[in-house]
Amino acid sequence: MKLPVNAGRSRRITLNMTAMIDVVFLLLIFFICTANFSPPEEQLPMNLSRPGSLSSVVTLTKEEEDFKFATIRIIANDGRIQWHINDRVCDSLETVELVLRELANIKADLPILIEMDDAAAWEHFIHVYDLCRANGLSRVQLVSEEVR
Repeated sequence: MKLPVNAGRSRRITLNMTAMIDVVFLLLIFFICTANFSPPEEQLPMNLSRPGSLSSVVTLTKEEEDFKFATIRIIANDGRIQWHINDRVCDSLETVELVLRELANIKADLPILIEMDDAAAWEHFIHVYDLCRANGLSRVQLVSEEVR
């Protein structure tokens, strides 16, 4: 019996890798574009103290005990803006900055609550927020009314 000429050779199967490489690159681009990169936890700014450690016991001075938080009210009266910081009236941003600097010297991590009048523009909130951040007060919150 005579064997066919191609019987000793196996047929070579070829795959077209171009399409597969294109799909892999498209998936790679998709995951890179949709990835949410966040900093590692060891680099996040936080102050933790273990229970029972010496750093967990903090004594406050009398001045610091008086200030649990500071409230800044931005009030617009007939086109004039007034800032009330803990019931102290300030007529200019320079005065607000001086008071915020004093508060930051007393307690740097003091929470600041900002309340706005309905007639006050958002630019006044942004100015006060920027002044707080410039003086090292980072715990700034906007207080809003409850919606009923």
